[in-house]
Amino acid sequence: EIVTPKYDYAFDFSEGLATVQKGDKWGFIDKTGKEIIKPQYQITSSFSEGLAAIQKNDKWGFIDKTGKEVIGAKYEIVHEFSEGFAAISVNKKYGFIDKTGKEIISPKYYFAYEFSDGLAKVQKDEKWGFVNKKGEVELMTEYSDIKPFSNGFAAVCDGKKWGYINKNNTVVIDFEFNEAGSFNNSGIAAVKKPAWKFIQLVK
Repeated sequence: EIVTPKYDYAFDFSEGLATVQKGDKWGFIDKTGKEIIKPQYQITSSFSEGLAAIQKNDKWGFIDKTGKEVIGAKYEIVHEFSEGFAAISVNKKYGFIDKTGKEIISPKYYFAYEFSDGLAKVQKDEKWGFVNKKGEVELMTEYSDIKPFSNGFAAVCDGKKWGYINKNNTVVIDFEFNEAGSFNNSGIAAVKKPAWKFIQLVK
């Protein structure tokens, strides 16, 4: 027994700290069970790139591992930091901030997700596409759904089947899968056709 049971709920450790719930509040403990950040928030995320999202007074911000609120709780929704940036929502529009809280990409998207492979998945005017870290649209697609880039490829759906495109928006794996996941660091992705199997990139 590493941590004495005294919390109502707990998540896995991430970057050395675990999210725990006591009553209706959330905080963090280390691997010895020491309470590093006492339960005080409505909800928290796990730590990612040294910061964790926290909710108080129904707004979201970010704290560091000492519990210091480094980005004030003022957003409707936030995503975890990835590649130095986090998606945030203001007035039901999504943009991106850096770790200082500086707005890097102004809120203008209907949806936005984490950066992966240098690009972030966004939706605007009912179309899915990808933006870079300067806020420039790298490509806007006609696909019904897309998944984040990984290893230079992104899974995309034509409305019926899934395939893969590269960063030039060229189809590199035909639309033949019922479902398709992103490639992991080893270049392997899970696909369904009709049963689940794995495919691997060939270098």
